[in-house]
Amino acid sequence: MNFGLLPDRVDPPAIAGIFLEPPRSVEDFTLIDQTGQPFTKDRWHGKWTFLYFGYTFCPDICPLTLLELSKMQKILAQEHLDQNNAYLFISVDPARDTPER
Repeated sequence: MNFGLLPDRVDPPAIAGIFLEPPRSVEDFTLIDQTGQPFTKDRWHGKWTFLYFGYTFCPDICPLTLLELSKMQKILAQEHLDQNNAYLFISVDPARDTPER
């Protein structure tokens, strides 16, 4: 018989990320947003932008990753660092992830 000790509470892992210094410029592009309208880099000009690449039919890792993004959003709000942020979900499955969906 084996025994093990578990702590009363397990703290979640720290949120990891990469801070790019100096900021890098983004080439011009055009995407289609959820309303079917063009989306260009001008829409996020002057904002900290958090990108998430995924697809709506993702049953496993996507919901967990979006939960982490939500936690990060709450932490930034608690620290009053959420005033100039943009959060973008970019589909990697445009055949199914259409504006109609």
